[in-house]
Amino acid sequence: MLPEGISRGSEGPIALLVDATRPASRIRVFGMPLVERVLRAAQEAGLSGARVWIQEGDGGPTPLPAALEATFDLVREPAGAPLAKRIAEVAGRVSALLVVEGDAVVDPRLLAHLAAERGALACAPSAPLRGCGRPSAVLRLEGAPPDAPTARDLADLAEAWVRSGSLRELPAQAVPAHLKKLRRDLTPYVFRVSDEGERAAGERFLFASNYKGSTDFFTKHVYPPLVWTLLRPLARRRVHPNWVSGFNVVITFAAIPLFATGAWVSGLSLAYAMSVLDSVDGKLARLTYRASKLGHVLDHGLDVIHPPLWYLGFAAGLGGGPLL
Repeated sequence: MLPEGISRGSEGPIALLVDATRPASRIRVFGMPLVERVLRAAQEAGLSGARVWIQEGDGGPTPLPAALEATFDLVREPAGAPLAKRIAEVAGRVSALLVVEGDAVVDPRLLAHLAAERGALACAPSAPLRGCGRPSAVLRLEGAPPDAPTARDLADLAEAWVRSGSLRELPAQAVPAHLKKLRRDLTPYVFRVSDEGERAAGERFLFASNYKGSTDFFTKHVYPPLVWTLLRPLARRRVHPNWVSGFNVVITFAAIPLFATGAWVSGLSLAYAMSVLDSVDGKLARLTYRASKLGHVLDHGLDVIHPPLWYLGFAAGLGGGPLL
């Protein structure tokens, strides 16, 4: 299903074409190959079950988790023809087709918005964000477009088809920018990553984009370096955020007897670690597309339960003995 309030704009099911011909499609952003991130973004956009073509180069197929492959009607095929011809060939087989590059970082909101639109559209930001990488694009096609053999990549192709009138340009700024959960506005993005320098810049951008727009001084200025330091190795080792949330539950309750017995340094150290990890698990879930109902309950439930228990521990420790 598409996100709430979004319906499909075409008569039939929408399909997705991922051009993963460049070796950079294997670059890992937060521990995940870029082509896998594209598929997870599509899943986040509500495109589960869609027919997906992954067209790959000489490097062979990028390994994908079996559970993710099962989410789509996946077709892997070698790419032997120019990009425009390959796109036109696939577009002629389906009612509507979204096209994205396999070495791109794409905002799920772009995919969801284009899936809900009608007609042939191109969303291609004019410049990369904060030096993250090279410009890219997301296309929506209904029927085969005309050939454009000189296009080097999807951004060039989008520009050529917009100039010819085959596609209508959709500015990224026209896509709703408000992120309700984060209480902030962020213009939807799509950019390519072609080397390790652009990977590092892209990770920094995504990390900063996942901080809430309204928060306290410590969360905004003190915690980010700590969260960043912990987040990267966890993401690269593909640690599930629920494991972080579960560990956080353990140290939260471990702090209570320390407070109650007056072991203030140890108790406050655990409390501080809990407060940092409380930010880590949510960022890890969003940046790796692994948010879950269980994680939501563990994270937000702990926020509600732990304060009164800690206060009881404080009172017992300050009073010199147990309260009950």
